[in-house]
Amino acid sequence: MQNHDANRNVPAAAGALHQLGRRRSSVLLLEYRPTGVRSPCAIGAVWCDERRVHWASPLNRRFEGLFNPLPFMLRFPEAQENWAHFALALEWFGSACIAARTALQIRTCCESEPGWHLSCRANDGPTPWMDLATQLNGPPDWKRIPDVRLRTAVFEAVALLVRERVELYGMALEAVDDGSQDLAWLHVTEGRRTLLAVHANAGLAEATALALESEERLRAVGQPVDRMLWVLPQMRAAGPIRLQRRITAVGADFAALARGLAESSRA
Repeated sequence: MQNHDANRNVPAAAGALHQLGRRRSSVLLLEYRPTGVRSPCAIGAVWCDERRVHWASPLNRRFEGLFNPLPFMLRFPEAQENWAHFALALEWFGSACIAARTALQIRTCCESEPGWHLSCRANDGPTPWMDLATQLNGPPDWKRIPDVRLRTAVFEAVALLVRERVELYGMALEAVDDGSQDLAWLHVTEGRRTLLAVHANAGLAEATALALESEERLRAVGQPVDRMLWVLPQMRAAGPIRLQRRITAVGADFAALARGLAESSRA
């Protein structure tokens, strides 16, 4: 979770929202309405001190400067194609906050630029004691996210990393749509590939069995030099976990996914 002047410190921004939840009268909720969605949804908070306007959103995450589309795409599975517009909208909003001095100015700014689909309203949460972090930063509801939407979100994140990350430069991504859990082949070099797959219901507890099945899968469809990278949204880990010599798993985390792709591409 980030604000425009603390990109380097996600935990600090999360703590700020916890504290701000106790000062509801001085905080505005930042809302976004994706195209095709009837009502705006709260995605962040805006507050002021005597010097400047601040804001924070759990959907405004970056990895080494690269916008992370996963939080938005998992929060709005019915409007995943809006993620690039959302990223630009947050950039505009951050600039507006730098120029503004009061929350009222920010509110007026959003009203004068409706094309960004952003708005601000008073923080009148469902209960007086509910803090902002609880309202805004709940985990994805995996039961509400159709499998095809989860696959789309992961594929889009991988495609973005392949386009933008130096260590993945020149690699080609080939989508797989055969009804299996396989998502795509990443062509690392001529003759060497990484098979990406998504398992919505598996976590670290199921990883051992999954690794054995994966070895069989690679033997069936791959070459001895090929590798496999599983994306397991239920897995809570800070980085990639090596399951077997050729099998790695990561959670639905942009930074971990970047590291997993880089590791699987090494000889």
